[in-house]
Formats: sequence, structure tokens, C-alpha cells
Amino acid sequence: MSTPKRRRHGLTLVELLVSLTIMGFVMTLVSQAVYQTGQIVRVADESVVHLAARWSRGWAVTALVANLAAPREGKLLPMTGSSAKLNGYSTAPVDAPDSGVQPFSLQLRGDDAGGSELVYVPARPGAQPIIVAHWTSPVEFRYRAADGQRSDRWPTWTRSGRDTVLLPTAIELTEAGGDVLVMAFEVPAAGARQAEESSGPFRTDDSP
Repeated sequence: MSTPKRRRHGLTLVELLVSLTIMGFVMTLVSQAVYQTGQIVRVADESVVHLAARWSRGWAVTALVANLAAPREGKLLPMTGSSAKLNGYSTAPVDAPDSGVQPFSLQLRGDDAGGSELVYVPARPGAQPIIVAHWTSPVEFRYRAADGQRSDRWPTWTRSGRDTVLLPTAIELTEAGGDVLVMAFEVPAAGARQAEESSGPFRTDDSP
């Protein structure tokens, strides 16, 4: 008697094609998911970088202005300012924290692309200026008084002479020649008044 031959089982051509089709479909879904995840991560990273850049534009200046203080010499004003320059004293200088009351200057200067740079100038001998912010358009300082009025100079001047208020309620940065607000720094110590006439901490000849 002859023994029956065992039939070997394997993938037919149709089964192989079906398997390859299913694998290709799965790989397509996986690759799309990976691509979309990469796009989401990229957009999130760009948003974080952009937000960090915007946040860092005035962070150091916020602490500087929030800690404006009177100078050691009682007859000197704690702050004087124009549309392009601000001079004052602070207990939180950008370059030397925890160093006590230090004089400083904030200056706006143009760049080669038509924008503006906000430069912190320490009063310490040998200290280098620090660029603390940059904008693509020209900006200028504005000083907001307690009544809401804005001026391009501080202290403000009235018909009877200089205002007795030592500090504004806020220091603002606006686009040059317009009212578009770019950034504002609140002054917690606003409202203090001088007891008698005094000179500014920096000599100036541009009084109105």
C-alpha cells in the first residue's frame, strides 16, 4: 500500500498580496501620525520660543522700574526722562542685583533695519551697555500721569512750573509718531511728591 503524501501549507500569492497591502496601509497611517506629531512639536516649539522672546523683551526693565527709588542725595529727582532717554535710580539694576540704590539710564536707539533697541546703560565705571529689548519699528518713551495724561517728558511742566509729582504712574513704549502701545511698565512708587524745588540727577539744558 502506498502512503498518502502530506500537503505542505504556505502563503498563496493572493494571501501574500493581501498581507503586503495591509502592511502598506498600516505603515502609511503610522508615517502620517509621526509626521503630524512632528509638525505639532515644531509649532509648539516655535510658539514657546516666540512667547519667550516677547516675554523677555521687558522682563528686566519691569523689575528695574518696579524698584525705582530716591537717590542718596535728597535734592536729586528719582527720575527724569525724554522720548528717547530715561535716567533714574533703582534698587534692582539689570547688571548688579542686590547692590543697593544704583543710578541707571535707559536709551532708545535705532538699528540698521529701521527698528529700535532699548539699551540699559549702567552708571558704574567700566560697565558695558546691555541691549534689553529690540523692536522692528521705531518706538519712544511716554510717561503717564495720575490723571491719565501722557507726556514725552518727565517731570511734566505746567504753566506755574514743574509738577511736584516725582514719579509717573507708568512708563510706556509706543510706536514713534503714533499712539500704538508697545509695552508699559507700572510704577508702584508713583504719587510721591517733592517737598521743595530740586534739580534733576543728570544735568540737562533742554528744559521747556
